[in-house]
Amino acid sequence: MSPADVADPDLQAEAAIMADAAVGRNPSVDSADAVDATGPFDAPASTDPADSVDVVDSADAAAQLMRQRAEIERIDRAIVGLIAERVAVARKVGPLKQALGMPILDPPREAAIVRRAGELARDAGLPDEDVRYVFWHLVGLSRRVQLEEG
Repeated sequence: MSPADVADPDLQAEAAIMADAAVGRNPSVDSADAVDATGPFDAPASTDPADSVDVVDSADAAAQLMRQRAEIERIDRAIVGLIAERVAVARKVGPLKQALGMPILDPPREAAIVRRAGELARDAGLPDEDVRYVFWHLVGLSRRVQLEEG
């Protein structure tokens, strides 16, 4: 994978720097000023098996890092798409609540949503407190949309 294979322009620049580093070039240091020829990947390898990654060399590591970052970017786009989908549904819920004479703010319902998200997080091996924090924001976003529509 080359820097040109990365869709995000910000990541392209980072990928180019990583590709240079993978072959021992450091574009931020003039070669005349370089005292030590070692690069960022020349540190001794960890002997801890938990730190091991299936990497053959630094060029392979740079390529793997670019692929993983591209995968994170894809996941981020999916998360934003799901948030937009959730907000669109919440926008439809507001008028239904009004038609039924229900208030937009429903603290017991909101707490139940956040509690369920925490349980799902624990089941997935994630820190439930962090996921609950995110869901409080999602619930608040949904509530604001409902209030704006009302």
